[in-house]
Amino acid sequence: MVGYDVGVIYYSYPNDGDINYPEVYAGISKGPVSAKLWYSWAWGGKGGPREIYAEGNASVPLESSFNLLAHIGYTDASSLLNGHYYDWSAGLGYNVSNFTLTFKYVDGSNLKVPPGVPKNLGRFVFGVSTTLPWGK
Repeated sequence: MVGYDVGVIYYSYPNDGDINYPEVYAGISKGPVSAKLWYSWAWGGKGGPREIYAEGNASVPLESSFNLLAHIGYTDASSLLNGHYYDWSAGLGYNVSNFTLTFKYVDGSNLKVPPGVPKNLGRFVFGVSTTLPWGK
């Protein structure tokens, strides 16, 4: 069965309203793989540049409630110093009751950043997520 997802998100920052911005997305999924395209016409706030983000994801079931997780993404944004950025992650997920626990290695291409600004460094990330309402 093929699934789809469309929506709008508005990022609101209470202490700095100048960087609030909208984003629309559309996605499709089949089995363990999915793809989504995101677009913002005012990324990072008023008068901000356009931004496009494309992502592909996989969650392959393994034994005993584990999943093999993979993600790759590409950002095209005129506000980035080099105009584009790649990101990726790989790891494991574990489903327990109404929660999903994840442990992933996350990394991406280094942006050209001004002196004194730290570059992107890969790291391990642990996450806990759930979907409401809880059901059977």
